[in-house]
Amino acid sequence: MGPVLAVWGRLSSKLGAPVAFRGRAGRCLQPPTSDTKAGERAKLCPEGPVARTEPRPPDWGPRGAPPEARCTETLFITLPEMDLWEQLLGVLAPSLWQVMASGHCQGDAGTLALSGPQEAALAAKVAISELLILVGRAVPSVGWFFRPCPELSLFLREGDGAGLRAGAVVRLGSKSDPASGASVVTWRALSQRGAPHAHLEVCSPPGSVGLAAGAVLQTLEAAARLQVTSVAICVDSEGAWLLEAVAEAIDTFAWGRPTHPLSSISVVAADGALVATFHRACAKRWPLGESRQELLGNVLRAQERVCTQVVSGSLASQKTDVLVLPVALETDGLEWCPQEVWALAERALGAAGHSGELQPGQVLTVPGMALPDLHCKALYLVHLDGEALQQQGAPEVMRQMVQSCLCSVYGAFLESVSFPLLGAGQTLPAMLEEISCFLEHHPNTWMKLVQIVHPLGLPAPCPVAEEPSTPAEAVGFCWPEQPLFLRYVDESPAVQREFKRCLEEVGYGFRACPHWGILTFPAVASPEEPCGWEAAFRSVRQRYVVHHEGQEDLLEALAAEPSLVEEFGSIRVYDGEDFVGLAREMAPFLRRLAVRAFQRQLVSREYPAEPLPRWVIVKDVAEKELPVPDVSMELQQGAPAIITFRGPRQQVAKAESRCQQLLRAFRVLSVPVSPLQALFIQEHREDVFTPSFFLDRGIAAVLELPTAASGTELAWDLHAGLVPSEGVSVAGLEQEKLQHAAELLRGLVSCQTVPIEGAVHWATQGQEWAELLAGLGTRRDVALHCAASREQLVVVGFQPYVAQAEAAVREYLKSNSLAEERLDVPRPELADAGAELLRLMDWEHLQVAIQLHPNTRVLSLRLQGLLRHLRLARRAIKADLDSLVLGTVPIRGRALGEYLCGEGATLLQDLARQLRCVVSLRGAPPTNGPSSTCGQGAAPQASEAPRKPLKVQAGAPKAPELRVLGREPDVGRVKAAVASFVAQFHDESICNMELVAIGTQALRELGQASLYQFPISLRRLPGNVLRVRGAWDDVAKAVAAVHARIQAAQRQRAEAEVLYGLVKWQHLALAGWRPFSVATNQRLETAYTSGERRVEIKWDEQRAEIDLLKAVAVVRGTGAPIRLRREICLWDRCLAPHWEPMDESLVRLVELGKGSDEYREVAEGFKRTAPGYRILNIQRVQNRVLWVSYCWQRRWMEEKNPPGELNERLLYHGTWPENRRSIQEIGLRITCRKVGIYGQGLYFAVEAARSANYAKPDAHGRRFMFQVRVLTGQFTQGKENMVLPPEKPDGGGRYDSVVNVLSRPSIFVTFFDDLTYPEYLITFQGTRPPLD
Repeated sequence: MGPVLAVWGRLSSKLGAPVAFRGRAGRCLQPPTSDTKAGERAKLCPEGPVARTEPRPPDWGPRGAPPEARCTETLFITLPEMDLWEQLLGVLAPSLWQVMASGHCQGDAGTLALSGPQEAALAAKVAISELLILVGRAVPSVGWFFRPCPELSLFLREGDGAGLRAGAVVRLGSKSDPASGASVVTWRALSQRGAPHAHLEVCSPPGSVGLAAGAVLQTLEAAARLQVTSVAICVDSEGAWLLEAVAEAIDTFAWGRPTHPLSSISVVAADGALVATFHRACAKRWPLGESRQELLGNVLRAQERVCTQVVSGSLASQKTDVLVLPVALETDGLEWCPQEVWALAERALGAAGHSGELQPGQVLTVPGMALPDLHCKALYLVHLDGEALQQQGAPEVMRQMVQSCLCSVYGAFLESVSFPLLGAGQTLPAMLEEISCFLEHHPNTWMKLVQIVHPLGLPAPCPVAEEPSTPAEAVGFCWPEQPLFLRYVDESPAVQREFKRCLEEVGYGFRACPHWGILTFPAVASPEEPCGWEAAFRSVRQRYVVHHEGQEDLLEALAAEPSLVEEFGSIRVYDGEDFVGLAREMAPFLRRLAVRAFQRQLVSREYPAEPLPRWVIVKDVAEKELPVPDVSMELQQGAPAIITFRGPRQQVAKAESRCQQLLRAFRVLSVPVSPLQALFIQEHREDVFTPSFFLDRGIAAVLELPTAASGTELAWDLHAGLVPSEGVSVAGLEQEKLQHAAELLRGLVSCQTVPIEGAVHWATQGQEWAELLAGLGTRRDVALHCAASREQLVVVGFQPYVAQAEAAVREYLKSNSLAEERLDVPRPELADAGAELLRLMDWEHLQVAIQLHPNTRVLSLRLQGLLRHLRLARRAIKADLDSLVLGTVPIRGRALGEYLCGEGATLLQDLARQLRCVVSLRGAPPTNGPSSTCGQGAAPQASEAPRKPLKVQAGAPKAPELRVLGREPDVGRVKAAVASFVAQFHDESICNMELVAIGTQALRELGQASLYQFPISLRRLPGNVLRVRGAWDDVAKAVAAVHARIQAAQRQRAEAEVLYGLVKWQHLALAGWRPFSVATNQRLETAYTSGERRVEIKWDEQRAEIDLLKAVAVVRGTGAPIRLRREICLWDRCLAPHWEPMDESLVRLVELGKGSDEYREVAEGFKRTAPGYRILNIQRVQNRVLWVSYCWQRRWMEEKNPPGELNERLLYHGTWPENRRSIQEIGLRITCRKVGIYGQGLYFAVEAARSANYAKPDAHGRRFMFQVRVLTGQFTQGKENMVLPPEKPDGGGRYDSVVNVLSRPSIFVTFFDDLTYPEYLITFQGTRPPLD
């Protein structure tokens, strides 16, 4: 293997430029994709100097040999292997195979059918079997892959990277010197299996992730520049710290280069723990890849183990499956040994027998058996086109020859092939490159060896040397740098250009990576010196310096004057305390900062500032006169107050001197005020009249008051008036401002006197006067001083509040004087209202006397009371009267007018009372007399006063109208209510002969019912006519009620007739029993069913008293008893005689008393057949409907069956708690039947113990059983499938029921409704063993 590497090294070094390991632009062979098989077949171009020739028809063979037989081989595989095979078809190239493969599943296994030549089919069977085993074992260990970007795949693999086939191989290592940075070098080499590739070596200090990431990024960029499609990165066990760097570099490369030829990166580590660690790091950054075929392709490339060798010797002695023989090599430039190649080619052509058909650029396959002395299975004869050799050259023609022959070897599933080495120069590198390219794009597991044989007798293409590779070349370097300087370079395009210019002179580029803290220097050309970048970089770097400043005064000076940096163009400030720039500018900049810091030194002096208000004025004046920004004066309140001067010493001294001059220049001006005003000012010195009173109002003056008010006599005389007082003064610097302050003070504090006349002295003696004074003085804005004689009041305080208080006092005195006023309102409609208006307005709360003067055209009112009350009352009355409006509602129709004058008058009165209006009716039509009855919706309360009749005004127009006087909203509501009622008003007449049945009292009750919303008018007219007037709904209700009465009467008569057909009361006459009339019969039956004993009826125009218990009637006046009887038309009574009254109920449960005979009879029957159970209670079931139906069925059965037949029996039926209510209400229905051994019907037991087994207890342990009357009639033996009783043998119809035993039945089964009546419900407790 060493000679092979040496040969490749010498050849590559002579080329002068690196060889790109990739397919040429004009070649048809491209990397396979998994998208479609059509695209895969397009990768092989049929054109070119060498093309693959399909085998001849079966009738052709070498020298008459029989054609090769075709067969179909079957390979049995598992279902997972079948799934793997279907996925591998997208990775492999089946279009190149000589066999046709088809697979299908049968049950839990699959089969592959391989059809083709016998040897090819057998080889394919073995190769595919081995392929499925190897790939199936490798897939779980590989796992999955990642997608750093859509165009790039990242694979992780455990193992040794020496055997990988990739365009570039990267080895990561470390070195001990961190200060020297990281370096990347490359050279061209052959792998252990003879695959040419670019080898890149990375050396980085241990632990420096940034340096390592930058170096790995340079390797990926170098691989992209070499146009390789795959890169393998090998990490040894000591490079675990490099994994983060690799991830950073891949991430940056994936998204930093939008277009690149690189499609896959494989990271290989010998340690499985390193692979797992890197897998977790990748999972945090990138998504997993989704292409299963891409993963299988990578796995298949890892399993490929083809070894490429260059050997010297005889081509005929090579023991490989295929020997490749060029034919017709007359072209100049190809030197080879004719003694061997010619002889082999002639023999092969002779064995083929049809060499004339071999066209230039074709490959002819000759079976190995044609030349038995050769150790091969087949010979490939390649006819090289001389014209193509001259135009494209020997290397390119050899590339195409290798590619076509490898396709045939691949399709025939052969393991080895030998090529002759023809020509010199770049022929061998081209062949090696084409072999590696083919295997990279067509990975497989059956090809093992590809040999390039240097024939004997030809001169060697190059001497075999010991060097295994070309000399190393520099790819780039990475250098650690300070973060601040990196930021500086990244933000300064001029600095970047300076570095790039110097480094490009020595063949390197320049790039700053602040996020990794490094500088990178990629080789942009072939540098003469590998380390020449360092001197060029240092020559520029030493011109810049990074300075950290720790002195606070310098930093404060810079913060106060940031423009200092602008004077030095190269210097930049970071984080306020770090400076980066040229070294020649840094020193002057720092000196300038020191000078400015020295100049900014300040002094601070403090002095007492009493009195503080004067110092405030002085400070303001001094700040205006000395506009020096470096000097500040600050006043601090306290005991004593302090003023602080800060700034340069000289300027502080000037400010102090000026303040003292101003303090000595203050003036004082006295303010003449009365003693009461002085007292008021003294009382407010703490909250209002403070020394800074004028300062707060923008006046440069100080208010000065005496320390105590006791030294000044504050007395005043009623006759002499106010006596001026001394002690209030103002101080300041300017006379004009002092006078302005004095005028402001005198104008602010005012003093006024209010005289009190004797007529209103009484008003100053009450609680209201005291409350007025207390209220005015509560705010402390004014002070009130009242003389002892109460003849005057002095008001002192702030000017606006003094005027308000004075006005309030005068108004109070004036408003408490007596007065009388007259109010005339020229509105006739108000005059017409008269006293109703006073009732309407409710003016009693106005505290004035109001009298009404009669007037027909003007409303005249006289008001008497206090002036304040009169004012309020006048305004209120005037407002109330002005708010009154007159509204009219026309009344259309005589019926409506009669209604409103009659029964509807209460409606208008209620509206007037509720809405506080005066309602009058003009032009009302005369009524025809009172109605028979009327209603008002509800009877009036006993406490309600009788309503007055509606006022009808004279002189009304022809058309009647309703006039409404009141407030506009109320008038509108009245009009709306009236309009709504008018819209609802309805007049309807009822003509019915049955009206005679409704008496006057009943009609009155109908009219006064509470279901009406408005009053209703019911008037009886001649001819059985009833007229109903009122609202539409009320009329409808009244009409419905009248019709209901009529219908009730009709229904009562119909019920009486029905009852007459069921029950007839009769009396004994001379001619026999005679029935009563229908009405009398109903009266007697109703009294009987209600439990009454005596009733009185009308008998032949006389009154008769009936004793229902004795069935005797006695007519008054005669005294003779008459016998009566009650005849039931049904077979039995509708209501049993022992039942309790039902009222209107259809179903009723009556609990039996434990002492009654009825209870004892039922209980004894239960205990006799079910001993051991405890009865809780017994209830009688009274159901009208069920009983009548049962009675009819019993009568029918008695008439149907022969006389003497026992048709009715008392039986038992146990039930569940939830079913007892339905049985009580609707009975035992055949729809509830269940399947039993004696038929599908209702089951009853003679013994209660048997039915107790079917009585399920409830939550309290209670169980329920019915004692049932059952019409068993004639019965027979029951069977399980019966749904009806069977026919009788004599043809007399069906039996009535079936039993369990004919001789002595204990179970009866019925199949029809209404043959049972649940008479008693027995509630009991206890358990017994079930009966057989």
